[in-house]
Amino acid sequence: RMKLSARRHASAGYYNNRGTVMARHGDRRTAIAAYRDALALKPDYVEAHNNLGDALREEGDYIAAMESCARALELRPDYAQAWNNLGNALKDHGSYEAAMKSYVKALRFAPDYAEVHNNLGNLFEKQDQLDAAIASYRRAIALQPADAAMHNNLGNVYLHLGQLEEAAACYQRAVEIEPRLLQAQSNLGDVLTKLDRPEEGLACAQRVLALDPNFPEGHL
Repeated sequence: RMKLSARRHASAGYYNNRGTVMARHGDRRTAIAAYRDALALKPDYVEAHNNLGDALREEGDYIAAMESCARALELRPDYAQAWNNLGNALKDHGSYEAAMKSYVKALRFAPDYAEVHNNLGNLFEKQDQLDAAIASYRRAIALQPADAAMHNNLGNVYLHLGQLEEAAACYQRAVEIEPRLLQAQSNLGDVLTKLDRPEEGLACAQRVLALDPNFPEGHL
């Protein structure tokens, strides 16, 4: 019996890993099916519940996502990643106050979790608490300085505040880190144009269009 149990758990690990690979390739439906296969074999598989919750959220099934994350947290109350994913599902569902509580819980167990600080910044930004958003994004960047998307997010807040030079610096850093981050390239071009630097702005637009001719923000 113990050998059979071990094989079942090993098989559950296979399906969980398969789900993770499929999710990374954007095949969320296959990923969801794989996570569910893992849980059929091992119902108390904490990571699979958490991964399923994140995949369900990305599919727009926020209620089911919350349920999966909540199950992971029943099994492991100090699971910071599950608190973060629960916060993401609540945020996408429009339940901002509950999302805030989930992110705070995540940081209680993992204070240096850069992704949570970034998600808090996004939540503050959605609620027009822009000073708090800047502080959260800066904290995320301090912890994970090579994340281009975080620099882009901070630039968006500065742009909203009309602080164009600060926004341009953030977007510039983002594209230095990841030149193929098209939204940052487009944002940089837009801000440079507003700063009366049209040739540099046009160069950004041309880079965007060269990478993706159908990119919706590629035309400045």
